[in-house]
Amino acid sequence: MKLFTELFIRLDETNKTAQKVAAMEEYFRAAPAVDAAWGLFFLSGLRLRRTVKSGVVRAAAVAATGVPEWMLAECHGAVGDLSETIALLLPEAAQPQFDEPLHRVVDHRIKPLVNSPDALAAARLTEAWSLMDRNERFVFNKLVRGNFRVGVQRALVVRALASAYGVDAAVVAHRLTGSYEPTGAGFGKLVLPGSSIDDAARPYPFCLAQQLDVALAELGDPSAWQAEYKWDGIRAQIVRREGLAGGVAIWSRGEEPIASQFPEIASAARVLPVGTVIDGEVLAWRFGVPGG
Repeated sequence: MKLFTELFIRLDETNKTAQKVAAMEEYFRAAPAVDAAWGLFFLSGLRLRRTVKSGVVRAAAVAATGVPEWMLAECHGAVGDLSETIALLLPEAAQPQFDEPLHRVVDHRIKPLVNSPDALAAARLTEAWSLMDRNERFVFNKLVRGNFRVGVQRALVVRALASAYGVDAAVVAHRLTGSYEPTGAGFGKLVLPGSSIDDAARPYPFCLAQQLDVALAELGDPSAWQAEYKWDGIRAQIVRREGLAGGVAIWSRGEEPIASQFPEIASAARVLPVGTVIDGEVLAWRFGVPGG
């Protein structure tokens, strides 16, 4: 947890891309695989669902700090972030002794909050706060509340991970696309050169189109180009590969499997040659007219 907290503070304190990448690269090199797996999970924008109600967190903070609820609300309004507000109001631990790795914090302190009665959840929060320093509490609170954001683009995370392990960034990006399990073994498959991920359904990374900043004359003969309307639908990829259940997978840009929501597309895609991947828009058609 200390390594991940230090990384968060470093990322939060700079706007320079090179410094952000360097900080993440150092973290990935230093953290054990099982911790780096969870670090990657959170840095990539993935998150645990909210494990405990905000009201329980607030009540536990009021009890632990001795601050009236109205004052907590006023402080929250001034700070703008409840997780940071609580971390600032809690008294410093007499002898900070927290040295649990990130994966243990997730498995033994955060996940158990999901099904805990409110009183037990508050007690568990209070216990964790009593062991942590201010920065650790801040990061812990954000993970607990499911609103961890650190202001780095996923492409920068990929670049740092690729540099730390000497793997091509495009390969890392492809391995990260689709399902990702934050385990030591799963992390190893992502970063070890020459490793393979047994997931026939895995899509390619989604790349956004960019406007060409050139004069039309520079594009050459118009007859050498093909153009179509920009239809506004759901960005998706159809994947047709060996080993797929049903023969076809369809992924949204948010990396969610959506084949079951579009069975007619999945059925039609089964005639594609094996090995085909099509990136495009899912459109609604009626009477042969898009959107009509």
